Amino acid sequence: MINEQLATVRRYKRAEVAEVLNIPDTWLKRWVTARCIPHQRSGDPNGKQQRGVWFTAGDILAIGRLLPELMTPRQAKRAAAPDTHCAAPDAPEPLTADVLDEWASIGLH
Repeated sequence: MINEQLATVRRYKRAEVAEVLNIPDTWLKRWVTARCIPHQRSGDPNGKQQRGVWFTAGDILAIGRLLPELMTPRQAKRAAAPDTHCAAPDAPEPLTADVLDEWASIGLH
């Protein structure tokens, strides 16, 4: 398999997705609980005991496109302000439109 194919089957943890999207992890947790963002779950979708939530590269791209609609005005203001959350010094830059376009061009949708 080539790297692009591996990226499509990789499972991303909630903390990883929050870091990539440059948003707090708690926002993702809230949106997953409300089932308003694409995500994957283990177990029976209609069962009580669902454990383990993860995201695919396609889920991340879709969430990135949905962010303006998902955020409250307060969240949008916080996300737009510089240095609002403490990112690790080696944390990746947030996704840009160019990165999303590049991912789409290699089939990550």
